[in-house]
Amino acid sequence: MKIMQILVLVFGLFVVVNAQNVSERLEKSNLSGTVFDETGAVITQTKVAFTSKTGKVFNTVTNQDGIYQIELNEGNYLIEFYKEGFKPYKFENYKLAFRSKMQLDVSLDVGAMIDTYPIRSKKKKRKI
Repeated sequence: MKIMQILVLVFGLFVVVNAQNVSERLEKSNLSGTVFDETGAVITQTKVAFTSKTGKVFNTVTNQDGIYQIELNEGNYLIEFYKEGFKPYKFENYKLAFRSKMQLDVSLDVGAMIDTYPIRSKKKKRKI
């Protein structure tokens, strides 16, 4: 009998935790896109930083097809694209709507190589 009560308690906790995780994911918005160069070729391993109004930074990188994808809460973000050998590209105050699926494709211009990438957790920059 005691084992049954423990199993019911564990199952109940599992359901509550799982429901919370599902709820959090349902409230997120999905932003994806492809990063190209001037010729239309995809750019892999482009670093993409999303900075919220509160200063929290979320980072991702484009895959072998030049595609990035991230789930974020609704709000306004500074979005920055960085790839060595290309000029950085920024979107200021990009509005991400509640529970939306949005696409933002970017074309980077060839330019001066960069060696820093802003990772702003606690307003510090890190060299890469």
